[in-house]
Amino acid sequence: DLNIYPTDTTQINENIAEGNYNLELPSLNDSQGFPALDFLLNGLGENDAEILAHYTINADAENYQVYLTDLTDRIDSLTSQVLENWTSGYRDEFVSNSGNGANSSLDMMVNDYIYYYEKHLRAGKIGIPAGVFSGSPLSSHVEAYYSEGLSKALFNEALTASINFFNGTHFEAEVDGQSLDNYLDYLNTMKDGADLTSMINSQFQTAREQAEGLNTDFAAQVENDNSQMLATYDELQRNVVNMKVDMLQALNINVDYVDADGD
Repeated sequence: DLNIYPTDTTQINENIAEGNYNLELPSLNDSQGFPALDFLLNGLGENDAEILAHYTINADAENYQVYLTDLTDRIDSLTSQVLENWTSGYRDEFVSNSGNGANSSLDMMVNDYIYYYEKHLRAGKIGIPAGVFSGSPLSSHVEAYYSEGLSKALFNEALTASINFFNGTHFEAEVDGQSLDNYLDYLNTMKDGADLTSMINSQFQTAREQAEGLNTDFAAQVENDNSQMLATYDELQRNVVNMKVDMLQALNINVDYVDADGD
């Protein structure tokens, strides 16, 4: 995973000091990826000069440079591997794996989509730092913790991606293709007398509107007025129920992952 946060700064410092590590080990997943880059580029000092010193005059300056390069090389390698697999045959395999069983492409893709929305967007970006699961706020657990002002932008991009996936909106143009909204419309899916597709899209917009008032730095928002983070979580949560319960029931798809916090 390239985006495990909070990043393990203790492990990062140990890796750099020792200069001997294997980034393929699962035990080092939280000391690499984008959160680790965030720490190495923005969290090593109070200002740019202090941060730069780690790469120039620090006793381990060379190790810092090597580790930073190794992290970026691994990100490039992993993403290139995914692209290569997709273009060299897996796309055709994915498309041909039709049907409505647990191992079909549709079932797995929809489950992964809802898992991302529930666990990474709703919980990771909002719920965990807001203290929904711990009972107390955890401001240091926001995404891009060392890049003040970036956490909200990343949340907005993730929410937009979730909305676009549901509606089949192309990532490079305002063009809608066939997606979950069309499938639900074809089935004429209703909930409490209302169209489920419209309900889901309306709730997406309600969540976005609630999030618009948040500080650009979620850590500051958690520390100064966490109630607004909790309110944003609540609005996101409503679509977990709409999609994970009502949509999956309509599509005859079973949840394929363990749910520890309920719907």
